[in-house]
Amino acid sequence: MAHSPLKNDIFLLPRDILAAADHLIGMKFGMGTLDDMNHLKNKRIRSVADLLQDQLGLALARLENEVKGTIGGAIRHKLIPIP
Repeated sequence: MAHSPLKNDIFLLPRDILAAADHLIGMKFGMGTLDDMNHLKNKRIRSVADLLQDQLGLALARLENEVKGTIGGAIRHKLIPIP
């Protein structure tokens, strides 16, 4: 009994491999264009400092919310006077 491919099945068929080989051979002889969208020159490389700055900003925002909540709760329960 033959298996018919479903929409969610992901696998390569022999015709897929032949089509890829045919495309590469065609490119070797100048047919088609090279798609370099995944080339590193088209990517934004972020430094460690940028990544750390983002994480520190998130941490400080969370800390600010926690402190505001804690102080707000203490004021509501009259544990600290309102200035």
